[in-house]
Amino acid sequence: MEKITVELCMGTTCFVMGSSSLPEFSESLSESIREKIELKHSPCMGLCKDQKYGKAPYVKVNGEVISAATPHAVAVRIRQIAEEQDD
Repeated sequence: MEKITVELCMGTTCFVMGSSSLPEFSESLSESIREKIELKHSPCMGLCKDQKYGKAPYVKVNGEVISAATPHAVAVRIRQIAEEQDD
């Protein structure tokens, strides 16, 4: 089973912008998808220093940056990746 790596930025800017609520993404996922997730917390990804990545908070799902991340947006991307892996 290939893991889906979810990395949450917990730097000051991301935390203030809502990264503390991002782990809620798992509540809307099935148990079978949750088992595929490897959750990591990053002290700071440094992405807010470069405007090309959009706005905080940031999450990386299998290395893909999601800016202005919400629990819903993260869950949607995880579901997409899980479906691709099942094909």
